[in-house]
Amino acid sequence: MPSLIRSASKILSPRIANTSAADSVNTSFDMTVRTTAANETFTVPCQNVGTFNATINWGDGSSSTIAAYNDADLVHTYASAGDHSISISGTFPNIYFAYAGDRMKVIAVTNLGEVGWQTFKSAFMGCENMTAFNFGTHTDTSSITDMSGMFRACKRISTLNLSTLNTSSNTNFSYMFSQVMSHSSTWPASLDASGLDTSNGTNFSYMFHFMLYSTSLNVSNFDTSNATNVTNMLAYNIRITSLDVSSFDTSNVIYMDSMFGSCFALTSLDLSNFDTSNVLYFNSMFTGCGALSSLDISSFRTPNAIGMMAMFYGCKVLGTIDVSNFDTSNIPYFDRMFDERYSTNPRTDIIGVENFNFEGITSSSALTDFMRGMSIPTSRYDQLLINIEAQTIPRATQAHFGTSQYTPGGTAAAARASIISTDGWTITDGGA
Repeated sequence: MPSLIRSASKILSPRIANTSAADSVNTSFDMTVRTTAANETFTVPCQNVGTFNATINWGDGSSSTIAAYNDADLVHTYASAGDHSISISGTFPNIYFAYAGDRMKVIAVTNLGEVGWQTFKSAFMGCENMTAFNFGTHTDTSSITDMSGMFRACKRISTLNLSTLNTSSNTNFSYMFSQVMSHSSTWPASLDASGLDTSNGTNFSYMFHFMLYSTSLNVSNFDTSNATNVTNMLAYNIRITSLDVSSFDTSNVIYMDSMFGSCFALTSLDLSNFDTSNVLYFNSMFTGCGALSSLDISSFRTPNAIGMMAMFYGCKVLGTIDVSNFDTSNIPYFDRMFDERYSTNPRTDIIGVENFNFEGITSSSALTDFMRGMSIPTSRYDQLLINIEAQTIPRATQAHFGTSQYTPGGTAAAARASIISTDGWTITDGGA
């Protein structure tokens, strides 16, 4: 069952006094807020989406009737400080904290309910003091197409059970769990999202971004067949050592920038099923994956790629990379693509780099720090120089080939000399 759990903690139970039939079919939206002074107000924030016809019970014996997203009765004054249980019933299509208003006063959602939800865009974003979220057993989110930022920056959530969350209509998953559990390291936490229906999802950018204290993330059953954007989807999960993305269908993906960026602890990654034929941007895709010791990207095809900057930057223990199938003819900028300047054990080879097409270069800094901090075999570097000299490259550039050395007195040396004197390049390498 999908769950985000705190070690030795229990899932927060709904506010149920007994097991009566009335309690078991609770369909109201219930949350708990905390005020710290007398006569303090709390505003339930909404956006102009859907029709409102709801009753709010404020938890202090008073209630309000809501007929519009900006109804004046969405604001309530509490006579005394304390925790207040708010219950909303009827038709209430959205809630929209969006990093504003009284977001810091929310400490828990105890039942999501069936109130005609239509959107969860930025719904609880920035509710940094919310420590638990319970969807409840009677929740209807089947009409929602946008859950972007739903839990973004809910930094203290310690419990999140996704088993009753219906995402079958949702197309936008961007930022949905970004920064969840990013505040405290007091619990090892895991998120099981494998039960989510993602079949209609197109935007997964930043979905699980910056979950700093998560040690496990299950996305093993994700259907990404309609995905076009996975930018930063899994980036900055710095404690996760493995990710199962073998089910991912990336045939329609266009944006893959930083998909695994700064996953510092990631040691294994199976991308053998990745279809990258439609991807435009690979920038920083594996940047900072400093524990990744092997990476099979033989399935990658890049006929449409126009961005590979810093793609493998900081992959400190990735000894050899095979990019033989890469088509780089449309790439304008290669800066830091294989940069290993901070590695104590820099990689020893880049198979296929000698055949790179640089004719798409548009900048004089297009190859700045391209292979800084590393060296490829002399035979491969020789061929790279010969290949560059034979191409029609529109811009002279500064090129950093690390400490790679060329064979003196031969074709490669002549090609290098021509690239510098005739084409106007500045080359940094290990010399002859």
